[in-house]
Amino acid sequence: MTETTLPQEDKRSHSYRAEVVAERGGRWSGNGLRFATEREAKIYVASLMMRWTLVTDTRVIASPELVNARLELVDEHSFKLVHLG
Repeated sequence: MTETTLPQEDKRSHSYRAEVVAERGGRWSGNGLRFATEREAKIYVASLMMRWTLVTDTRVIASPELVNARLELVDEHSFKLVHLG
């Protein structure tokens, strides 16, 4: 790429979102958080499942939306959710 050429539009997803099924109807629900990596989203949704008693399934899916959250490691076993501006 030279200085006069524009980069190709990135066709990949920009973020990952965590979703849960927490009702008998089996509908997937999310909360609007978008993570930069699939790993972050998986860690977050595993934590969410432990806190919500009615969760019956979880998934992480790619999203075209921009990243708006990240996980910050507090210690070996816990993290803090950071909302990005």
